[in-house]
Amino acid sequence: APGAVGFSATLDDSPLNKALQLVNALAAKINDNGQAADKTRSEFDGWCAVISKSVQADLRAASSKKQQLEAVIGKAASEEQDISADIEASASAGNTPGSERAHNTDVGERAEILEKAARAKGELESTTRDLSNAQNFLDASQGFCRAASEDHEATVRSRSATLNAIAGAKDAISSMAGGQFLMMSKRASQGSHAESRWDPRNHKVSDLVSRLAFKQQSSMLSQLASSMEAVVRLGDLTGQDEFAKIKGMLVDMIMRLESDSNSEISEKAFCDEQLAQSRENENGLESDATERSAKVDETSAHAAKLAEEVVDAQKELAALAKSQAQLLAIRQQGKDANTATKKTCESGLQSVQNAIVAVRDYTNGGGQSVRTLLEAVVGTLATQLTSVNMEEDGLASGFDKMVQISAMTKALKEKDVEHNTREQTSTARELSEASNDHGATNEELGAVKDYQAKLQQRCVAKPESYSERKQRREEEIVGLKEALDMLQRDYGLVQTRRRGGQRSLRVRSM
Repeated sequence: APGAVGFSATLDDSPLNKALQLVNALAAKINDNGQAADKTRSEFDGWCAVISKSVQADLRAASSKKQQLEAVIGKAASEEQDISADIEASASAGNTPGSERAHNTDVGERAEILEKAARAKGELESTTRDLSNAQNFLDASQGFCRAASEDHEATVRSRSATLNAIAGAKDAISSMAGGQFLMMSKRASQGSHAESRWDPRNHKVSDLVSRLAFKQQSSMLSQLASSMEAVVRLGDLTGQDEFAKIKGMLVDMIMRLESDSNSEISEKAFCDEQLAQSRENENGLESDATERSAKVDETSAHAAKLAEEVVDAQKELAALAKSQAQLLAIRQQGKDANTATKKTCESGLQSVQNAIVAVRDYTNGGGQSVRTLLEAVVGTLATQLTSVNMEEDGLASGFDKMVQISAMTKALKEKDVEHNTREQTSTARELSEASNDHGATNEELGAVKDYQAKLQQRCVAKPESYSERKQRREEEIVGLKEALDMLQRDYGLVQTRRRGGQRSLRVRSM
């Protein structure tokens, strides 16, 4: 009737056509806002996955390090107890060079054990703090991500409800306005290491000495036999009594051999003492060198570990800064998307409400089905607006919490870098001292080995052993004493005969 006629006549400008255009534009904006929000949410989910994986790896590393440090501290406590018992035992032992060295070594080892334990305790405290902070960071990030996910899902549901409501309203308006409106709706929705003369009596003593020299392979006894024969020959020429000279020669040689024997006894005592002391010194220095080499290795390893930890902490700081920058960018994108969605919903609410009034007036209170569907759009827009506001509030609160805990994490890691950098300086000084000690010990050990080589050459590197020389000296002395006894018996016989008037018989030689 008249309303129908007026509606047909003003079709392009009618409230129904404007309402249809409105809901089509509103649906397009809501889709665009939703795509931007979903893209931001996808990037946020990626950030959540990366940060969760990274922090869980930090937790595993810190937990493993904590267990290792606890084991080091427990082992150090056991070793300190054992070494303390050894120190007490060595303190009550006699003050020999060996016991004093052992005592000093034990005291040094205990100091190193205590130092190692103190260092491990310091690292354990730091690691425990890092472990707690990493757990807090993980809990906060997971809570943030979980809450943001739930809020976004609610927003997505409300968005879907709004789009469904809009679709229903479109259908109703299209049906009411006819096929032309449907076509318009379709078009609007497209795009997007000596001899001597022979005399049986003259040669008894010299023969004995010669045989002894031959047996002992002694050049001194050979020379003595030759000298005795020379004295006898000289006596034949001069008529002097050679007994005293020969006796003196024998006595001197015996005294010389006895002196040599005594000297060898003293030499042997010297060699035994020096060799034993040298070996003890060598063993002690070798032990010291091994320990100091181990100290150098241990300190070098600790220095390398510190350097690695500093690099790792710096990398972690860089990764944290990058993560923060990513989160900040994502947050800004999300905020922008939510702001756009809120504007769309707010303007959409007003526009749809206006459309409801216009349709009512246009149809003179009719078009109830269209108005009802448009009112459903108003309700879903309001619900979507509430969901977007809740999601935005949750993101803002979660972001602020992540900023705070990230700042705490950054401060702790910077403190670790500062602590490890100071310890690097201390460890470098300790390594230099340990290397100098090791070098000094090696120099001292080299001097001891050089002295020991000289002792070996003096005391050990002989063609015969001390026992062999001792036996040879004893045999030579016994032989010479036998020759002296023979000389004295022969001389006594000669003197007896001289007193009987037989002066022609003389002792010529031995």
